[in-house]
Amino acid sequence: MSGLLAMLTPKGFKENLEALTELSSRVSTVEDKEKILALREQMNQLRETALELWERNKELEEKLKLKEQVVFLNGKYWLLNEDGSKDGPCYPTCKDRDQKLIRFRNDVKQWTCLACKCGFRKTDDEMTDEDRETLKRLEAEAKQGKIMRPSLRRF
Repeated sequence: MSGLLAMLTPKGFKENLEALTELSSRVSTVEDKEKILALREQMNQLRETALELWERNKELEEKLKLKEQVVFLNGKYWLLNEDGSKDGPCYPTCKDRDQKLIRFRNDVKQWTCLACKCGFRKTDDEMTDEDRETLKRLEAEAKQGKIMRPSLRRF
């Protein structure tokens, strides 16, 4: 680690602050003590700036990692997990417009965005066995007049 970066780490900062404190105790003139106090203040400002930059760097690294994990498939965004499985889907308009990954609610025949209530009909590949069974049950109940027929309109 370079000298400046080492100085700005908590350990380096503490060591340099202790060195300034020791030097301050050996200095006798008011002018030199004021210079040391000014140096201490500059060190504090540098440390605060370094912490802000480290936090910003961490945020950017997280955003980059997330960007690498997001893929666009069948009109929806998906997060790829490390094991290769997909998480989602997420609504493309919320992602593109607001940079927010809002996971769809998994309804029987469609994915519904929880933020803006928009939806997408599930593709055959996205339908689970449970979805198919529920859909058959609902259609049977509709034929018996117990409920209205489930809508097949496309969003």
